[in-house]
Amino acid sequence: MSCRQPREFSVDAVPAEVLAQRPDIYAAAQDVVAASAASVQADAQRSGNAQAAANGFDRAYQATAASYRAGATSLFDLEDARRSLVAAQNTMIDLHRERLFAWIALYRSVGGGWTSTLPTPLAQHPNTRVDVPVASHPHPRHPA
Repeated sequence: MSCRQPREFSVDAVPAEVLAQRPDIYAAAQDVVAASAASVQADAQRSGNAQAAANGFDRAYQATAASYRAGATSLFDLEDARRSLVAAQNTMIDLHRERLFAWIALYRSVGGGWTSTLPTPLAQHPNTRVDVPVASHPHPRHPA
């Protein structure tokens, strides 16, 4: 899983007249860029390590599955290998989610924003009628 990287931001691209009026903005922008670069580098290393672990657990699961099919390994061992593989995959998903939340936080911290456009649930939509089917016969275990 990869996360698209945003374009590089250069604090030096800020116009000189803005810097003259608001030097605190320049200092804040430098801090954000430095923190972002360190965070991206740490995330990349953690993701690489987690991907290597997930690949290793996948190979171990494949080997255990082949051994189980040959009758040399128990079902318990196969399920233990599967559990380890799923845990490693969950770790990859968690890292990806954390990375996305970090990018959102960074975007919001530099003034970005958006409005929520979540869809209205079908049952609450004003032009939708939701019919609930009614059983034509009583439930077999509960006579009428």
